Amino acid sequence: MRELAGVKGRTTLGAAAALCLAVALSGCAAAPAPPPPPDPTDSEIDRIMVARVESMAASDTEAYPEVWSAITFGRFITHEEAPAVLGECMGAFGVTTVQIGTTGSMSWTDSAGDGFVETVISACQFAYPFDSSREFVHSDAQLEYLYNYVTTFLVPCLSAAGYASEKPPTRRAFMDMAHRDLWAWSPYNSIDFSRTPRWTLTIQDGPTEMEYSMLQNRCPYGPESELI
Repeated sequence: MRELAGVKGRTTLGAAAALCLAVALSGCAAAPAPPPPPDPTDSEIDRIMVARVESMAASDTEAYPEVWSAITFGRFITHEEAPAVLGECMGAFGVTTVQIGTTGSMSWTDSAGDGFVETVISACQFAYPFDSSREFVHSDAQLEYLYNYVTTFLVPCLSAAGYASEKPPTRRAFMDMAHRDLWAWSPYNSIDFSRTPRWTLTIQDGPTEMEYSMLQNRCPYGPESELI
């Protein structure tokens, strides 16, 4: 099953977990949760990525419209291709001073100034994302499924365990964020564990690794039976 970036880099969308909090806390009987939606096809992924770039371009029309109006989704690239592909993309805008490594690292000597170089770099990275990000591209149906899990089970589960998170974003904001950043909001990312030690007796800055693992088992990051 594909994965979605989140806590520690990813939140999975795998086998369904029961979304009834009462089941998790008291063992009440409930109908099994519906199975997760299927992974998007290659053509669906391409459509999602095209829309992603269009959305980013539309939101940045006031900052260097000459750059964003010329950017469209091209394809996923390997890290080894980055120097040539991203270099050509940036060169089309006259940016030739960026040093691009085959690990994805970049450095440049241009003054931050008006931010033109940074804009070109960002735009080209949207046009040619690394192929490692392909697995984080999800359909609306998958994101709806994850949002329901997060709001109906994960947030209440963490609260019952003594960990209060930020208020979840709206469904639309959650989905827009996931499409734009290939990252899904998770309550785990908003908890200040240093201020809410529940089980630790000797360390006062939060749960130990074992206790944190116990919390993950009680309140899994995502609807997946096997945590990663």
